[in-house]
Amino acid sequence: MKDDIKLPKKLIFVALLVFALWLGWGLAGTTITGVLKHDASLAAAGQWGDSFGVLNALVSTFGFIGFLAAFLIQGETLKLQQADSVAARQEQHQQRFESSFFQLLDLLRELRSQIEFSPSNDYRTLSNQTTLAREHKGYDAIATAAAEVNFWVAFNRRKIASWTKELFVSIYESRVHNQSEGGLGAYFRVIYTLLRKISEDQVLTQAEKDWYGNLVRSQLTSEELVLIGMNGLSTVSNNFSRYIEEFRLLKYVPHGPMRDGLEVFYVPTTFLARD
Repeated sequence: MKDDIKLPKKLIFVALLVFALWLGWGLAGTTITGVLKHDASLAAAGQWGDSFGVLNALVSTFGFIGFLAAFLIQGETLKLQQADSVAARQEQHQQRFESSFFQLLDLLRELRSQIEFSPSNDYRTLSNQTTLAREHKGYDAIATAAAEVNFWVAFNRRKIASWTKELFVSIYESRVHNQSEGGLGAYFRVIYTLLRKISEDQVLTQAEKDWYGNLVRSQLTSEELVLIGMNGLSTVSNNFSRYIEEFRLLKYVPHGPMRDGLEVFYVPTTFLARD
């Protein structure tokens, strides 16, 4: 970059030197003719100068070319400076993005540890898990909530011909959301914020967005993905399902009645890996 900036200065120096020599040649014309022709008159100096008309034109041409070259090189230098400035801004943006992104991931882990869930009495009875603890916290709460909704999905699947979104959502809202909205609600909102932040970023490339999306997905267990898939269908989730589909979050939902039901309501790519 430094060489690009110095090059026009060199050309300008050469042009100024040529101009100085040309000016000196003109001003010293009488002296030169006095020495060479023993005639220091202005007429002799004029004739002497006229004899170099072609040389003057050539020097002028070279001077103009030098000026043009300096102008063009200066333009290229400016473009390089602008490109460097854009690259610097992009790097600064990515640093800020990653800082807030990983802060949100830390918050996600913290909220996960605070989630509480109590399984319903009829689930404990019908699933023959009467010895199941009444209160669960952290990852254990998520796993228990996922087990309960899986049970009710399989239980209802035997009694209906096909799934409706209303039935699917009612299972989630009555069995999970209404029981643990305080903890799970904040937890899902952070996941939503993470995915939206990635999706709407104006600087990240698509490949970078995919990478960050995969990183979010890698933090989630299959039990969490079950609840995320159910939550995305609920009316309380805003447009969460849009980001679930965009970042293909449900790839690792286990095969079974739950996945069969989710596949009815999400586009097929939601369950696929990225190429």
